[in-house]
Amino acid sequence: MKYSCEICTVLLVILISTGCSQKVKEVEIKNESRKEVVHPDNESTGEVDGIYYSINQKQNAEKELKDFANRYGGEFSGGIINALIIGEKDMFTHLDELSDLCFEELKSISKSSISGSKLQVIPKLDPRLNLNSLHFVGIGVENIDALAEVRVKWLNLAINPIRTIAALGSNPYIERLSLSGCSYLKNLPNMSGMESLSVLDVQATGIETLNNIDTIPHPFDIYLFDCMEIKDIDSLRRSNVRKLFVDRKGYSVTGGTSDKEGLYDRFQDWFEKNLPELEQKKGFELWYRYDKLE
Repeated sequence: MKYSCEICTVLLVILISTGCSQKVKEVEIKNESRKEVVHPDNESTGEVDGIYYSINQKQNAEKELKDFANRYGGEFSGGIINALIIGEKDMFTHLDELSDLCFEELKSISKSSISGSKLQVIPKLDPRLNLNSLHFVGIGVENIDALAEVRVKWLNLAINPIRTIAALGSNPYIERLSLSGCSYLKNLPNMSGMESLSVLDVQATGIETLNNIDTIPHPFDIYLFDCMEIKDIDSLRRSNVRKLFVDRKGYSVTGGTSDKEGLYDRFQDWFEKNLPELEQKKGFELWYRYDKLE
C-alpha cells in the first residue's frame, strides 16, 4: 500500500463485477427488467453471484449517467474506462434524479470522481448508494455527520480539517477507513459499532492518544506512520490489532533506510515490555514499512 496525497478530488471507486457464463433469470427493478447470473448449483434457491445486464439496459444507464454528468459540468466515459467525473460539489444532492438502474450501473463503474469545488459539509447521500469505495480527499471537509450510515467498504477522508469522526463509530459497513493527513483529528471515538472495520489509517494525523482503539470489535490493521503527537499507545495491548505499522529509525516506510526517529523509538520501552504479549495474538505482525508497495 502506498500513501499518496492526490490533488483535491473526491473519488467514488466501485470494483467491476465480473461476468460469467452461467444461466440467467429475469427479475424486475421497478418495472425495469434485468438479468442475474445464477450458478447451476444454486438454481433451486435462486442465489446469485453477479449481475448481467442486457446491452440495451447498459446503454440506457450509460446514457442517463452521461446526461447527468453533463448537467453538472462533468463527463462520463463508458467502455473499458467506464469513468464518471463530475465537477460540481452539489452533485450528491441531485443523485435522486437517477433511476434505480443507474444505481445498479454505479456498482460496476470502475472509477467515479468529483473534483473542483471545496466541500466543507458532506450533504446527505442517496440511501440507494452502495459503493465499494468513496473518497473525499483534500477538499476541506469538516462535517461528516451525513456519512453515519453510508454503505461503503472503503471510506477515504484523507487531508481534511476533520476534528471528530464520532459519526462513524456505529457504521457497520466500513471495512477500511483512511484518515491520513487529518492533522486536526486528536482522538478516536468509541468504535464498537464498526463491525466490519479491518483497516484503520491514521498516519500523519494529530492523534494524541489511542484510547478507544480497543473498542474495535474485530481484528484490524492500523497505520501509525508520522504520528508525531501521540503520547499514549497503551490501549493497543487490549485491542484486536493484527498488523501494527509504525515508523522506526533505520527503516524507510517505502523501503531503504531512514535516520528519522519514529514512533517505535519514542515508545521503545513500551514495545520491549509489551511485544511478547502482542505476539501471542493470532496473526499479529509488527511492520516498520508498508507491507507492499502499490
